[in-house]
Amino acid sequence: MDYIIIVTIGLLFIGIGFLLTENNASQLLSGYNTMTKEERKKFNLKDYLPFFRKFHIFLGISIIVISLIIYQFSEKSLVFSLVLYPILAYIYFIWKSSYYQIK
Repeated sequence: MDYIIIVTIGLLFIGIGFLLTENNASQLLSGYNTMTKEERKKFNLKDYLPFFRKFHIFLGISIIVISLIIYQFSEKSLVFSLVLYPILAYIYFIWKSSYYQIK
């Protein structure tokens, strides 16, 4: 049962990577949807979307691989890794996302 949960969480992150497109970013991308047209022109969406997709695909695959390895050694550590790893990954994601704001 735990394997199903691990794979489902990983596939969820991978799916998020494919969910966002240039056509629906104005509705789905948090922060971008509240920007004015002038602010949107200052945001490099065309370069941001491939970064967004690659990040979420990598996050999903790495969650599956890392969690399955950790699960073999300790089930208690699995919960820790499924919570801590995405939080740390999103801290990195937020930091790198600031590069797409045109100054």
